[in-house]
Amino acid sequence: PAVILPQSTSVDDTRLEPMIDRQKGMHDLELDSYFAGGLDAYSPRCSDHLEKHMSLKPIEESSPIVIRGRVGVYCNAEKYDHNNLENALRKLQTNSKDNIPRLGGNVITNLDSVEWQDDALHVRCQSAAESSISEKMTVRDIFFFEWGLVVFWGFDVKEEHLICDWLSRSGDIVLGKFDEDAVEVDEYNVVFTAHDKPKIENDTITMALAMLRNSRVKLAVSYAIAQSTKLSIFEERIQLHTEAAVELPKMLATTGKISTSRVEISKLIGQVVLEKCAMNLLSTVMDTPEFFWNEPDSLQALYDAVCEYLEV
Repeated sequence: PAVILPQSTSVDDTRLEPMIDRQKGMHDLELDSYFAGGLDAYSPRCSDHLEKHMSLKPIEESSPIVIRGRVGVYCNAEKYDHNNLENALRKLQTNSKDNIPRLGGNVITNLDSVEWQDDALHVRCQSAAESSISEKMTVRDIFFFEWGLVVFWGFDVKEEHLICDWLSRSGDIVLGKFDEDAVEVDEYNVVFTAHDKPKIENDTITMALAMLRNSRVKLAVSYAIAQSTKLSIFEERIQLHTEAAVELPKMLATTGKISTSRVEISKLIGQVVLEKCAMNLLSTVMDTPEFFWNEPDSLQALYDAVCEYLEV
């Protein structure tokens, strides 16, 4: 079923109230006032900041422009190192030609404010070949999560792969790197428009144009889809161990004995227990992230709606 996300009718909106339509099986999350209090440095009311850092004009909500893009999710490691990742990004500022930091062919526009927010680090980019709003997303965001996962907003597949390769090459950032065939990849379509009601349906996220530059809104959605991807890794691992263990009762039922040694059985049990413990200890994946503790309730309502759609 589709999940209706917050609808913004003005940039001064701040309150979000979920209303459940039980007959249709949907959430209708109606947004009274989403952006009051300056949710984000890149919100539409900060036009001076935008023009300085993005060279883009603020988008009017009545604009007929429809901006389409892609959200790519990659889980390629057990963990990313906080300090090494942040330091590697800042080195780009001093080592790049003309001191313009670039990543995967894109210009990084917010290195002055790159910092970890709990377990997530936000990097904003603009395509080096584009300087104005077009049918493509020129406002591009990357969210690195400490638990070995990165979410891209507005990049193409080639650019995402370039940045993931950069991650692997840049010192000791990636801890517990996955083999290539073990990397979990998810993708979603995203559409920003002034007129359609915000929703997520058939792996397509529709949002208001006013949210295009709001990194807090994107982070709330990114947490949900990142958790879904990370949890699928654990589910696949436990499934593999379960399939290996299911042969034991079958063997006992057909032959009356188990030919597997006690040592092998103990190893198998230990592997399952370790995976369950790892999932329980990774509370950021299992629980509502601490990021929402100091944010408006509207953001958590948005996060909850996406989690419900993804069945997290």
